[in-house]
Amino acid sequence: MNARLGLTLLHFLWQGACIAAIYAIARTWMRSAQTRYALACITLAAMIAAPIVTFAISGTTAASETRPASVAVAHIHRAAPLAKDPALDPIPIVKTRSVPGEITPWLARLWLAGAMILWLRLLLTWMAAGRMTFRQVQPAPSEWQLSLNRLRARIQVTRRVRLLVSSLIQGPVVIGWLRPVILVPVSALAGVPCEHMEALLAHELAHIRRHDYLINILQSVAEATLFYHPAVWWISRHIRMERENCCDDVAVSVTGDPLVYVLALTDLESRRFARIAPALAASGGSLKDRIARLLGANSPAPVPGTLVAVLILLLTAWVVFSQTLPTAKFEAATIKQHLADGRQGVDFMTQPGRLHVVNNPVDNLIGNAYNNHKLIGAPEWVESDRYDLEATASGSPNREQMMQMLQVLLADRFRLKIHPEQREETVYHLVVARGGLRMEKKTNENCVRADRTHPGEAPSNPCGNNIIRRKGNHLEWIVTNNDMQHMVGALGVNGHPVIDKTGVTGTFDLHVEFAATQPDSDASIDPSVPSIFAALDQLGLKLEPAKGMVDVLVIDHIERPTPN
Repeated sequence: MNARLGLTLLHFLWQGACIAAIYAIARTWMRSAQTRYALACITLAAMIAAPIVTFAISGTTAASETRPASVAVAHIHRAAPLAKDPALDPIPIVKTRSVPGEITPWLARLWLAGAMILWLRLLLTWMAAGRMTFRQVQPAPSEWQLSLNRLRARIQVTRRVRLLVSSLIQGPVVIGWLRPVILVPVSALAGVPCEHMEALLAHELAHIRRHDYLINILQSVAEATLFYHPAVWWISRHIRMERENCCDDVAVSVTGDPLVYVLALTDLESRRFARIAPALAASGGSLKDRIARLLGANSPAPVPGTLVAVLILLLTAWVVFSQTLPTAKFEAATIKQHLADGRQGVDFMTQPGRLHVVNNPVDNLIGNAYNNHKLIGAPEWVESDRYDLEATASGSPNREQMMQMLQVLLADRFRLKIHPEQREETVYHLVVARGGLRMEKKTNENCVRADRTHPGEAPSNPCGNNIIRRKGNHLEWIVTNNDMQHMVGALGVNGHPVIDKTGVTGTFDLHVEFAATQPDSDASIDPSVPSIFAALDQLGLKLEPAKGMVDVLVIDHIERPTPN
């Protein structure tokens, strides 16, 4: 989840930059304050929607159902390594080898910490703004209230609006949405002309009619959520600026003279002194710019530094997403579709500098490359098509390095795009049955190591093997000199993984035959052979269904391989 959220945040760097660039171009064609305000609001809404859509899309594939397994046990054939042979040690799940994949979990944590701080600050500010309506306030003079009621009728504000005088503010502000209150400063009592006060009150009533207080709260939530992107703050500043321009136009329409309203603004500004400014009040914009606009003396605005920063962010995001960490590749690799030769088994053998694969379905190649055979979103041919593969690498890379090279090969030749996730699914816990374990711990001293010079000539009794293969209508499980953890790695019941919960240590040799089952069923294909449950019970082991977090591989894209 952290990786998915972090990738969403990272994608928003270029998404937000693109949205801001489109806004900047479209804004040059807008002339009225109302149109520019609407454009800015739509742009901010698009910025909020972009990460939500990205996060939802990134989880669509994971929500798809896994394809059912055709047998009770996953079709895997791989050598389970001996502890004293480090070249064959099993690899952990290898995460995406890209710059975003390395940093996205940390980005998610940093974003959450920053957003929580800003959300808390916003909550405290909202509470403080609410308290201002009953702290150090008094009812306004009756003539002001009468003027306010007349203006309400002219501006078509139907809700009741209270008018209070406050000693905590610098200029008139609106607090509240459902029960709005207009606060005016005490300094306004000191000889403000009546026509000036009416113009200022008309401006605040315009905020109420337009529901600006509510929009400003939503706007502040967007700023706190997407705080890390400068384009969000840039667009938000434009919203506040155009909001004031829209209300200025309403005030001018009431007074009938722009000069009267300009004088009211300058008169109020001259009476200001340092007081608390409620951050959630529906206000904003530069007084100088507002006056210049009202007097028709606007000059072309220069390209803001924020827009330059947004363009730099866009370039940075492109660089981040285009970079991948250096990954070694095979020097030479040959992939060809396997020709039917009557073989039932498969070979997947590694040695330093060489990979030899015979008769492997693609899902087995992916499972070995990522050490995870739980695939989601794979087409049917990934399980049915079988391939032979020969690959060589310089030096003496170990198994982990070879599997990383296989990942690169799959991405190159199969166009594989994949990402790991965790999902809660049905699993089976392997536990010791009530009668106790009926398996003898031993080490097979007579096992034969595979010939690294001729990997295709696999011995009949190899060391460290963990093989499940089809034998007629049933399955055969052969284990030599392996511990319990590696043994259960080959098991899967109807596509569900098996997790070792026995606590048993030591190594074992094992040769068990059991019936294959129908997909998602316990019905045996060959009833004359015991089921996997009965076969394990004979060994003193038991499978118990449970719920657990399972590492899965989500296939975003895959194609049949390109010719050699």
